Amino acid sequence: MFRLLSPRRDAAAVSALLLSLLPGVALRVLPPFALLVGVTVYATAAAKPASAQTLLPGQNYSGFDFSPVSGVPRNFTGNNAAGSSFIGTNFTQANLTNVIFTDAILQDAILTNALFAGANLNGANLQNANANSAITAAQLRDAADIRFVNLSGNNLSGFALNGENLSGANLFLTNLSSADLNSADLRNNTGGAITDAQLVAAASIQGVNLSGNNLSGFNLQSENLTSTNLTGANFTNATLTGASLHLATLPSALPSLPVIAGANVNVVSALTVAGTVDMVAGGVLNVNAALTTPNTLTVPTGATLPQAAALSPRRDSRVPVRSPSVQTA
Repeated sequence: MFRLLSPRRDAAAVSALLLSLLPGVALRVLPPFALLVGVTVYATAAAKPASAQTLLPGQNYSGFDFSPVSGVPRNFTGNNAAGSSFIGTNFTQANLTNVIFTDAILQDAILTNALFAGANLNGANLQNANANSAITAAQLRDAADIRFVNLSGNNLSGFALNGENLSGANLFLTNLSSADLNSADLRNNTGGAITDAQLVAAASIQGVNLSGNNLSGFNLQSENLTSTNLTGANFTNATLTGASLHLATLPSALPSLPVIAGANVNVVSALTVAGTVDMVAGGVLNVNAALTTPNTLTVPTGATLPQAAALSPRRDSRVPVRSPSVQTA
């Protein structure tokens, strides 16, 4: 059975006992009647240090404002800094291994040669226009989680971000020229989503995941969209002339469907094409689901339409489907 302690004498005695048994651990002062015999008492957030030099590894510094603290926190490993503010803090050569920076503000922080192995940067604000002190490609790759990170205005020119999960990231005005985005996850249908200018400026966008993104009005003319995931993306009024959709996962609606030379375009789920299906010699169009377009589908000499049967007139009891007529050029 639990025994309620007296509000003043017993609470003070138990606090003193806990401090003697757990030296160096900061305990939050508990209100009267809050302590119960037999109840586990957990250490709470550590007291905010006056200097970064006194920051200890493995502590709970969540929700603090270190903007900025003096000195350089050399060893910050394993700390919980979720939601904390480090605006302008100097982390040069700091060891930030496994630090939890979830939703932390690291805007304009100096991150030169800092170690980010295993760090959780989910939702962290890493805005910094100074490329000499901002986070690097290697640091982003070393981190365990960079989803929803804010890189707005950063210079990521030439960054190797291939295969990285940047879903939900804020890339507003981010410089991605010559960046490798091959197979990167860029799902984001909120503010700060990637733009057509950024995609065009990147070195490679093959295999990129843009599912669910709003790509309305995008000009992706002649872009290589090989193996991209476009499921659920909005392409209203977008330009796809000459783009390669080779092995791409297509959305349910497109303004046009280019089938360029060397491309193997697969329609595996119902697709409505508002404009034309533009097939050229050397292109292959595999239609394994309902393809609806108001225009005649012309198959030029040298182009391949192996699944022509899927284009035969049909009607579903739930959704009327109009297939295009097919002619050979």
